[in-house]
Amino acid sequence: MLNNNLFNPEFFEHVSCNLCGADDTKTDILFDVDPNKVPKLKKDLINIYSSSSTNIFCERVVRCKRCGLIYASPRPKPQLITGGYSLAEDEQYISQERARFLTFRNSIKTVKRLRDNGRLLDIGAASGIFVKTAIEAGYDACGVEPSAWMCEIAKKYYGVTILPGTVEEMKFQDNSFDIITMWDVLEHVCDPMNTLKEAARILRPGGLLLINYPRIDDVLARIFGRKWWFLLSVHLYYFTPKTLSLYIERLGFEKLGHKVHLQMLEYDYLVERLSVYSAALAKIVRLLYIIPGFKKMLIPYFASQYLMIARKKL
Repeated sequence: MLNNNLFNPEFFEHVSCNLCGADDTKTDILFDVDPNKVPKLKKDLINIYSSSSTNIFCERVVRCKRCGLIYASPRPKPQLITGGYSLAEDEQYISQERARFLTFRNSIKTVKRLRDNGRLLDIGAASGIFVKTAIEAGYDACGVEPSAWMCEIAKKYYGVTILPGTVEEMKFQDNSFDIITMWDVLEHVCDPMNTLKEAARILRPGGLLLINYPRIDDVLARIFGRKWWFLLSVHLYYFTPKTLSLYIERLGFEKLGHKVHLQMLEYDYLVERLSVYSAALAKIVRLLYIIPGFKKMLIPYFASQYLMIARKKL
């Protein structure tokens, strides 16, 4: 077992289960860490928080024995996490503009099949690409995003309004939105129960909630174990369909569907992310760079991500 003294109490904290409240003595350790990878300084912790971070996890990952929720504990204190996100500048994320627009144009089709109009809020909106896509599709859409830099990018390049901060800080009125989306967001937040509770408060009865997330009990996650690419320092929680369903059911939602979520990225971007895990394999797949245009080819891929769709009960 990893020595708890490695986790400087000035920067790290133990957390109880966010779903059922069981304390951290009632957990199984799924993954422990190399002591040399634990950040020692505040600046190290702040620097890892960005939308496209590839910092392999440096926290202990545990599973609650009572409800099965999987999460990081000890973990950086909330003020360090939110501070890191608010200061984050993520050139890598916006470098994939073309691919992300295509991904979200497919995603908005799913939304359209469920409700073809209304007021939409995107939580964790990053540079506003989904909000822009939703507006083009006829929705009255806006977003919230902790990174002030991302909010400026959204305004400068896409002409959309992304409010800087968290959804809890916005103090929206009750029943303000018809649709709320969270694309690769919930695993990042310090308190998923509180974030989802806020979403339930501001969503109108009958409103839709769409949550895209990396599924830790997916077959790929089981095959790759601690080499699974979503075991990252930026991810504080690791959901399964069971645990995510427990969240939404307790907060007054009914599940409408759950399906595989495909995304698109440029080939060389995927290769660079692969290199973090296997330099040898990345070197091999770079051989395809000799094919004209292949380096920037958009590649659809599945990487253990799923979309849960729910509706707030009337």
